[in-house]
Amino acid sequence: MTTFFTPENHVRFDREQPPKIVLLDAVGTVLTLRRSVAEIYRDTAKKVGIDLPKEVIQSRFSTAFVRCFTTWQSRLPSDWAKWERLWLTDHTSTENWLTSASVRHDFESFFSLPIDESREMQAWETLVAEVLTPLESTEESNATSSAFHVLWELFAQPSTWQPIEGAVELIGRLRAAGVQVGLASNFDRRLHQILTGFVGELDFDHVFVSSDVGYRKPDPRFYDAMIKRLAVSPKDIVMVGDRWWEDFAAPTVAGIPAFLYRPNHAVSQIASESPPPKCLRRLLDLVQ
Repeated sequence: MTTFFTPENHVRFDREQPPKIVLLDAVGTVLTLRRSVAEIYRDTAKKVGIDLPKEVIQSRFSTAFVRCFTTWQSRLPSDWAKWERLWLTDHTSTENWLTSASVRHDFESFFSLPIDESREMQAWETLVAEVLTPLESTEESNATSSAFHVLWELFAQPSTWQPIEGAVELIGRLRAAGVQVGLASNFDRRLHQILTGFVGELDFDHVFVSSDVGYRKPDPRFYDAMIKRLAVSPKDIVMVGDRWWEDFAAPTVAGIPAFLYRPNHAVSQIASESPPPKCLRRLLDLVQ
């Protein structure tokens, strides 16, 4: 692992020179909620006359999110799914597979997930209706529609969010080293509003959201669109995120070196005394 030194700091990358741009996933990598989703939904539901236990909301949310946003995961070809498991113990076993031309073609065919702001909003409205349907009814109530509009605005407020530990310092170190920093997220345009609350802490040179790009991660065309807009080689970019398919496999297929951020990954889960290469336990591991 080569270390790139500047007079002020050092930035570690698997290359002789640092990348021109580091792209970070947003939710789960740079930003996290100040309160849990279940708590926010529960309190909002109460205001419109729906009383649901937090545990019910959490269970429903997990199921609804998969159905509305990641149904493709249940249809993954079995030979694709095994690579994620193998990577956790030896990432080198997946590199040739992820970068082959045939895999790229299969990815583009499989992850054909066009999206825009209207579809994104509709998906979230469907999710809220599923999560907040009263226990005594299987019918969507008018109250769930009211709750959706409150939640949509609430999750756009900077006060709902906070930076993840190490994110502010990481961004500062990268920018001080002359590396541009961007966000590459499956969030919608509300992300721009959220970032207005973190000026001076989370400052980005580029912000890409799926509803603007037109495709959701892990579609490689999400990354292709960013490469085109950034006007650099994929090898001049590094991607960091907390989801294997979206933030590691997909950018790798698009030719972008990637690191998987796994802050809570126990040592026993990766069968090693330390995380395997290209797996970050802390964001600052990228620059220390």
